[in-house]
Amino acid sequence: MSGEGDKKRTRGGSGGGRGRGGSGGGKKGRRQDSNLFDDLDGIESHVVRERLARHRTSLRATEQQHDSLQSERKALISTVQLLREAVGKSSGISRERGKLLKELRDRRKRVDQQRNIRDSINERIAPPSAWIDSLLKKTYKRLTVLPDDLLKMPNLPTEIKQFSFLFELQQMHTQKNLSDAAHDEYVKLMRKQQKTIDELDALKDEREQIASDTTSEDPRLKEMKVNRKEEKQLNERIGSMLDTILAQRDEMKGHRREIGRLEAFLRIRTDSERKGYTEQPRLEDIQQRAATGGTLSFEELSRLISSGGLSDLDSRKKEEPSRTARRANPPKTKRRKAKARRGKPGRQKSPQD
Repeated sequence: MSGEGDKKRTRGGSGGGRGRGGSGGGKKGRRQDSNLFDDLDGIESHVVRERLARHRTSLRATEQQHDSLQSERKALISTVQLLREAVGKSSGISRERGKLLKELRDRRKRVDQQRNIRDSINERIAPPSAWIDSLLKKTYKRLTVLPDDLLKMPNLPTEIKQFSFLFELQQMHTQKNLSDAAHDEYVKLMRKQQKTIDELDALKDEREQIASDTTSEDPRLKEMKVNRKEEKQLNERIGSMLDTILAQRDEMKGHRREIGRLEAFLRIRTDSERKGYTEQPRLEDIQQRAATGGTLSFEELSRLISSGGLSDLDSRKKEEPSRTARRANPPKTKRRKAKARRGKPGRQKSPQD
């Protein structure tokens, strides 16, 4: 669009001028687009076309890289979405697992406590509770029931020993009851522990199933772990891809802008040549470029020879050192020498004067 506008502006004027624009309005149009095409005015058309072809090739290559990277980024975004969903499910499992593990640790203390109580009593009182109960009943009956034959009544020392044994059995019975209660609590706690372990195994299987379902949807996840760290790394990679994509877009924008500028310049030059207007560099510019050792096209060299510019070029080359020398050695100011001059004979004064 900007090239067409410049083209319209440069074709203004009365049509009597040459090049991009005529006299009057054409000069104004040329001043307006001079900044846009100044670097191209002295370049031949085939060089401009080569530059245009290079920009088009670079644009196509950058577009291919941009499309490929954008497709990869979209695929990676879908991957991280699946991973995030799996991590969300796994995080719920992880919370439940942490809760169960805490129950295991807390219950383990109680299990050890009840086992220590039981083992401590059993080390001191080895007979089982049933045997102590049976012996306690027999001893108590022997001491509380009178025999039919009074001759079988125990004497005092024997009866004292039996009562002492009865009291000992009672203490043993009490301790054994504590041991049995500790054992029952121990068994109960161990059953709960086993149940918790089974729940942990079920959570592990569920987590593995989630990972399996996720990897079946996206094969990329087979090489990844379902956790927050992996998700963070993927997000950083996606962000880096976005930075590269934005840089590629800026590069493509620059190529398109330059392509449009070159196409507009070639279109304007082609239209001018079709109408008989040939945009030629000024002879002074050609002479200056030749004097400074710049490259000249065949047309420019022919024009320089036909216009007799070679002699001017030689004189310009000679003038350059002389100008340089004059700048280096400025002329010295000359002093004027005063000469003695005879005066004109004047009228002699009379004595009367």
